[in-house]
Amino acid sequence: MTSQLLANTPTAFRRAWLNPITLWIGFVVVHVWVSALGLYGPGYPLGDISGVYTFWAGHAYAGDFIVGITTPWVYPIVALVPILVAGVAGMENYVVVFLAIVAIVDAIVFGLLIRRVKNQKMDAARAVAAWWWLALLVCLGPVSLGRIDAISTPIALLGLLYLLKFPRTAGALLAVAAWVKVWPAAIVGAALIALSSRRAVLNGALITSGAVVAIALVMGSGLNVASFITQQTSRGLQIESPAATAYLWQVNLGAPNVGVYYDEQILTYQISAPGVEIIGSLTTVLMALFTLLIVAVGILAIRRGANQQDVLFALALAFTVELIAFNKVGSPQFMGWLAVPIVAGLVYRPDRFRVPAVIALIMAGLTQMLYPYSYDNLLRTQTLELTIITIRNVLEFVLLGLAIRMLLGSLKQSTNVTADKL
Repeated sequence: MTSQLLANTPTAFRRAWLNPITLWIGFVVVHVWVSALGLYGPGYPLGDISGVYTFWAGHAYAGDFIVGITTPWVYPIVALVPILVAGVAGMENYVVVFLAIVAIVDAIVFGLLIRRVKNQKMDAARAVAAWWWLALLVCLGPVSLGRIDAISTPIALLGLLYLLKFPRTAGALLAVAAWVKVWPAAIVGAALIALSSRRAVLNGALITSGAVVAIALVMGSGLNVASFITQQTSRGLQIESPAATAYLWQVNLGAPNVGVYYDEQILTYQISAPGVEIIGSLTTVLMALFTLLIVAVGILAIRRGANQQDVLFALALAFTVELIAFNKVGSPQFMGWLAVPIVAGLVYRPDRFRVPAVIALIMAGLTQMLYPYSYDNLLRTQTLELTIITIRNVLEFVLLGLAIRMLLGSLKQSTNVTADKL
């Protein structure tokens, strides 16, 4: 994809496309634009920062309590770091400082992504991946920068990019990302299956995790350091999740005993219906089953001699998408997770990740249409908004199917190699 794209464009445009100055201009423009949309645009996309994060930080600075330390918390403990740091300039400046922290973390990873590697083809692939990442932020909108996920995602991306050359460092980075938001642990799992350097990855992750837990215990967290595990189990079926789509259509059609309500404890809109708890539990079971299937195919492919890079990036995409598709939460910022496997895939396997990259941008764009701009209509189960979220949720499973197909393709190639050897 990269070579064909650049070959068919004028020389001057190719040079501008690959020029780090142009890329950095794009980075600044995108982050200013998306941040401005969050601060001054319609809707309430930065509500988690201004309403929830400031609540946690404010009470910590006031000496009342510290979430994750003196009280149980819904997030892993390292998420507390950016949430507290954003309050150093006062609660009145909290949102702007938080967005600045996100931009700084993004800038560090962006700079490492586009660095020259003395390989023209790889430089072009890195440029395409960088532009795609910026496009994803624009398509997803303010929520792409306005959640704690915006801290964990670039760190996890750097970890995945480093896995092939610096496995121990990559394991440490992925562990840090997972202690901000749990899902990057899935990338560690992909590495343990696909890479021969799995021991170094595991050591880096375990040492980092041990250090995090030790620091938390010294600070007096006790068992609260693991409270994010139990806190998540109390969630109901959130309306944006794929499993809730059928219920939303039932509300639209006037079905009795089915509705949408606001959970005051979890601070989300969820489904109320007979047996909905069973459906919520079923999503967890299906996620577990698909995980076992993906793990089995990945292990089989590696044992039969499949290319480690192909298996790694296919597994990273499959694990990430299934965590979204079978999740009973379904928050809009989850679309930002796709940056991790797709950016890395566009760098190392651009031919395989062309279609997933396009689908992910469409999913992100549909998500922004709903949140923040039409979320009230979604709550009222208006037909247009239900159609949009239905398409978006169906595309999640299309993307999951492509990831599994990619993984099966690696298995098939490994089987053919084995047969040729025989």
